Amino acid sequence: MIGIGTPHFSDVEREKRGPFSRERIFAIADFLDVDPVPLLAAAAYDLGGVRLDIRPEDSGARVRMAIGIALRWSSLSDDQIMRISDAARDQMIV
Repeated sequence: MIGIGTPHFSDVEREKRGPFSRERIFAIADFLDVDPVPLLAAAAYDLGGVRLDIRPEDSGARVRMAIGIALRWSSLSDDQIMRISDAARDQMIV
C-alpha cells in the first residue's frame, strides 16, 4: 500500500492537515490509477504555489530560467505560457 492511514486521509480532506507531499501524491495517484495532475494542482492551490527543486548540479541557465519564470509568473501571457509548455512538452507528466 502507500503507508497512509484513514485518519490521516480524513484530516487532509477536512483541512486539519496540509496537503500530501508531491511524492505521496504520486503514490496515491499510482495506487488509485488516476492522473496525478489534478491532485498536484489541488495541493498547489492549497499551498499557494508549487515547489521547484533546484539542485547543486543544475546548470546556471536552468536555475536562472526557474527563477525567471517564478518572478514573472503572474505577468506571463497565455501565449508565453504555451511556448514554455511546448518547449518542455517532452518532459511533462501530463
